[in-house]
Amino acid sequence: MNVAIIGAGTMGLEIANQLLKNTKIEEVIATRRNISELQKLSGAKLKVTSDNNLAVKAVEIVILAVRPQEMKKVITEISESILSSQIMVSISVGIELRFYEKLLPNNPWVRIMPNPFIDSSLGTIAFSKNANVTNTQITTIQ
Repeated sequence: MNVAIIGAGTMGLEIANQLLKNTKIEEVIATRRNISELQKLSGAKLKVTSDNNLAVKAVEIVILAVRPQEMKKVITEISESILSSQIMVSISVGIELRFYEKLLPNNPWVRIMPNPFIDSSLGTIAFSKNANVTNTQITTIQ
């Protein structure tokens, strides 16, 4: 399974690190407007790019780790590249599921709220989901 993380800032990179360290994720593709800081982290399992559309192709899960005020712009940008089978995950606070469903209504959407202890692998992550998410997809996200 492969994952794209759109907006690999501090939290996005920490999620990438935890996925690669503690799961069976085969590859994480991380994006950021300025990838110079990410390129030194690039390796066999972590790929970096500034092209969001390229990143979301051929992944099963897309994690949106962008600021809430940039969310609509980013989703609109990648909407032509998103398949309805891809699980969409957002870590942005303050945005309800119906916002995402208006932009990509056929996708399974999951909102996660990681806490500051994610880097220790001891934290918890709360989540909510829309009606398009199957039990198998919830297991995958967990």
